[in-house]
Amino acid sequence: MLNKPRKMPKLLVISVPKSGTHLLLQLTMGIPGMEMLQKYNPWCYETDLSLLRNMKSGQVALSHFSYSSRYLPLFRRLGIKPIFISRDPRDIAVSLTHFMMKPSPIFGVKQNYRHHMFKYMHHLPNQEQRLLAIIQGVRPTRPQIVRFGKCGWPSLTEYTSANYQWLGKPGIHSVTFEEMVRNSQSRTRAVKRIVEYIWGGGVPLPFSKVVMARRMIQNIKPSQSTTFRNGRIGNWRTEFTPRVKKAFKKETGDLLQRLGYEKNARW
Repeated sequence: MLNKPRKMPKLLVISVPKSGTHLLLQLTMGIPGMEMLQKYNPWCYETDLSLLRNMKSGQVALSHFSYSSRYLPLFRRLGIKPIFISRDPRDIAVSLTHFMMKPSPIFGVKQNYRHHMFKYMHHLPNQEQRLLAIIQGVRPTRPQIVRFGKCGWPSLTEYTSANYQWLGKPGIHSVTFEEMVRNSQSRTRAVKRIVEYIWGGGVPLPFSKVVMARRMIQNIKPSQSTTFRNGRIGNWRTEFTPRVKKAFKKETGDLLQRLGYEKNARW
């Protein structure tokens, strides 16, 4: 059994929703002695940062924090190491539709959780319409609110833009979902960089960084994730119709090029 490192980190996973948040939770929980922020719930919300301020060494928290420059000095002051994970926004759109359609267990909730868009998404006739709703947003009429309850939804740009702004910010280590799932070699390289980020600068470990990376990877168990569906890259290729492609390009502009997923708009 591996010993716990003498100097345990405080880790904060920041993610674009549906980008592999729970994958990174499992990865970081592979560090011997690591615990979730709360026993049954690792989530931390922007509306209540007291949990973050009271965070102890050896704990990991999850968040979908929107970027704000005020967080950078806060993280430094608290000694928190943030890891940001993002994903191709086309696959995020696909993943969101499936997540909204199916009840799933979530931390701190015993029964299956139904997304507030559940009824609205189920009334749409096909996946094309659901993807258009995610990409363009939903601004419900009064009769729709009466029928489906709260069913407003922002456009994909509105939903993700503040998260993607974490990319390239000082003190934030970034990794992509694609790096983590493409193949074992890509995953190993990505995790080694994470280990170097956490324990860089000569911080002692009871074993090598290579062993630490291997131990963390071994803790990844997708089937045990509460929100895991299939974890594949490029699902959008089989689900995006020409109409959905057109709507996506109109809504997101050059986002894919800026993120490095495409060289131009001819995809």
